[in-house]
Amino acid sequence: MPTALTIVFVGCTIFLSHYFASLFVRTKIPDVLWLFTLGLIIGPLCGWARPEYFGAVGPVFTTITLIFILFESGIDQRLEPFISSLSGTAKITTYNFVGTCLVAGALSYFFTDLGFLRSLMLGSIVGGTSSAVVT
Repeated sequence: MPTALTIVFVGCTIFLSHYFASLFVRTKIPDVLWLFTLGLIIGPLCGWARPEYFGAVGPVFTTITLIFILFESGIDQRLEPFISSLSGTAKITTYNFVGTCLVAGALSYFFTDLGFLRSLMLGSIVGGTSSAVVT
C-alpha cells in the first residue's frame, strides 16, 4: 500500500473515530464497537486490507500516531502546573527508572546467561519511559 494512500486511510479513520465518538453521545453505542465493525468490513469481509499491508505501512502508522499523541498532549498543557510539579515528577521518574533498571538487570543476570553489562543494558532498555506511554 503506498504511503499517500496510508495517510489518507489514517486520516479517514481519525475522522470516523471522532464521528463515532459524537454518535456515542446520542446512541450510547461505544465508538470502539463501530471501529471494530469497520475493521471487520474492510478486512476479512471485503478484503481491502490484508495483514501484509500493515507490515509494510507499520512504521508510517506508528509515526503518525505518535505525532498525534504528542501534539494533542502538548496543546492541553498549562505551564504553571507543569513547573510546580517538575521536581516531584523528576524524583519519582528517576526512582522508577533506577528501580526498574536494577530489578530487570538483576533478574536477567541471575536467570539468563547475558552477563553483567548486557543485563544492565537490558534493564536500562526496559526501564526507559516511552513518550507514547507517558502521555
